Amino acid sequence: MYLSAACMGLVVLIPYKGSGTQIALHNAAALFFVLFAAIGLAWLARKLHDIGLGLSSALQVGICMLELILLARFDQHPVQPWIWVVLQLIITILLLLSLLRTFSILESSTSKDG
Repeated sequence: MYLSAACMGLVVLIPYKGSGTQIALHNAAALFFVLFAAIGLAWLARKLHDIGLGLSSALQVGICMLELILLARFDQHPVQPWIWVVLQLIITILLLLSLLRTFSILESSTSKDG
């Protein structure tokens, strides 16, 4: 999760508009942010024995792999810009739902203890 936070900092610091190198670095940092967050969620899902978090993590990794495939084939088969937006919105929603689920699990475990 610390690596994910560091990548999020890079996403904010590296401008999206600029040279080709800046755009590539920004996109790579965003991709690594999601991958590291998904790996952290998978670890957390295993520790908490929660299928929902594990499924969310798997979906996030799957979408990242789809984005990488689309990027690799972009020269031969360009993708409409709205597809990137939809994929990023799905990942954002999955991340938010995962955070809510994690909070709910932790809150219920502290309620039982207290």
